[in-house]
Amino acid sequence: MGTLESNVFNTAPIFERGGIRASHTTAIANSLLEEGVYFNHVYEVSAGSSNAVNYLAHPAQIMVSAFERDTGRSLFWTKDDTNTLDALMQQVRVSSTLPLVMPPIEIRRWYCYDGGLAEGNGLLAPQIRRDGFDRFFIIRTRPKSFRKPEKTNRALHAFFRRSPALRKAPATWRTDYNAMCDAIDKLIDEGKACVVYAEHMIAKNNTKDASVLEKNYIMDMAQADRDMPSWKRF
Repeated sequence: MGTLESNVFNTAPIFERGGIRASHTTAIANSLLEEGVYFNHVYEVSAGSSNAVNYLAHPAQIMVSAFERDTGRSLFWTKDDTNTLDALMQQVRVSSTLPLVMPPIEIRRWYCYDGGLAEGNGLLAPQIRRDGFDRFFIIRTRPKSFRKPEKTNRALHAFFRRSPALRKAPATWRTDYNAMCDAIDKLIDEGKACVVYAEHMIAKNNTKDASVLEKNYIMDMAQADRDMPSWKRF
């Protein structure tokens, strides 16, 4: 692969959340690195943050997000907060901590959950704009037409009855997520975003069958081979 030196400075990549559907984002991340596409800033959420380990030897600035349980704050960590592999993996673990399924992780006296509950609903676009970017390379874990059904998650609401911040987050998350998807469509129309959708997603967020994940990965690598020229032009 040669020396890893940043060569894309004006576009920010976003790796979306998605549980085991990250087999898609991993394939895209590996393809970009193999093709010598080295972003100077990389933004990752939840399962998408597992791609951060691919950039450990890379000079890129990494940002990982999480949701603080007791206040509802969005937390963001960069490579400056990650001076060891153990520190990085703790942040990846925090950003990937699903409510109900996993207990919150304590980090620096904060109890945190999945970054998908934080600002941007798993897509980090607001933070990227604050960092001065207006061009986006977004690696989704859903097809273009996907929108979440806007209904209340009663299980989450009951489970977090003693945590007002966590009760509020699931109540608005689906609507906010869908609004973010619409905003991404607008960015595409304006020529400000290149979006890699999951065209052949056969994995679910809890798939454990390695053969399914391998097949998903191979299909996504083929998608990357097909579309790499247009990505590079963007």
